[in-house]
Amino acid sequence: MSSDGDRDDLGRFVSGNQPKTGFHTNPERRNTFPTRGRSFELTARRYLDMTDEQIRVELEKAERGSLTQTEQLVIQLLSRAKDGSDPVRQLKALRELLDRAEGRPRQSVDATLGRPEPPEINITFA
Repeated sequence: MSSDGDRDDLGRFVSGNQPKTGFHTNPERRNTFPTRGRSFELTARRYLDMTDEQIRVELEKAERGSLTQTEQLVIQLLSRAKDGSDPVRQLKALRELLDRAEGRPRQSVDATLGRPEPPEINITFA
């Protein structure tokens, strides 16, 4: 056994070894990274799930200056996507918002050749 007692001579963990900290000691903290208001994707998803009343409350927060830059940008895109006065601008904003929130659709390329077999070449010697 090695001097630290948790590994054998080959460096493998011995049975009964329990690290002092890690996922097993506090699994409730596995997703506590503070991403609220920082991730454009997560913020866009959150705002797309809101009702008009909830958006109105968020706009009041924006007027007070208590929203992050990401939240403000998502609100601007959402307002452009809902504004029907300029359909081209509306479509661009809607496309950008949905691409960020849902991800772009997968695309595939078919790289097969038209001929399944190589050509046959006959050589005749005289």
